[in-house]
Amino acid sequence: MEPFVPLSAPVMKGREKDYALQALDDNWISAGPFVQVFEQRLMDWFGKPAIVCSSGTSAIHLALLTLGIGLGDEVVVPDLTFAAPASVVKRVGAHPILVDVDSNGGLNPALIEAALTRNTRAVIPVHLYGVQAQMGRICEIANGHGLHVIEDCCGGGENLPRRWFHPRRWGLRASCGWFKPPHD
Repeated sequence: MEPFVPLSAPVMKGREKDYALQALDDNWISAGPFVQVFEQRLMDWFGKPAIVCSSGTSAIHLALLTLGIGLGDEVVVPDLTFAAPASVVKRVGAHPILVDVDSNGGLNPALIEAALTRNTRAVIPVHLYGVQAQMGRICEIANGHGLHVIEDCCGGGENLPRRWFHPRRWGLRASCGWFKPPHD
């Protein structure tokens, strides 16, 4: 029998409650020393700049704005995912181009090229349920067409034990990537 992967159960094994109470007591709810330490640890771990966002949705929004994607642009997104990728693409004035997923639930690389037009600026592969999209092939296609890859790891690794999560496997092959940290 395969191990159960919880999709929403919080993990409170360590000092999380103490840290949350300290943040509340110090009046640092959305910024402050914990966020700074976390961002620095992410930068050290990934070897790239890191910015902590309040959600994957805000991370997608920030990535699209940073890459200058907006009115009249198109962005390839999987047709099976959370609503955020497509809705945030719409929010910045671009058009989401829905592409079917493969048998593992990731954006199907075999269908991406047929969906591209002269207005396509980016591809947002989404990792779901601990399964990574075919990033090698997706990045090859994107690079061949001069497209940004905005890698959404929020549903890919947060529920996996740390031993299954490695910084070279998730979130680094793209122009931008984000994730929820794994637990032990």
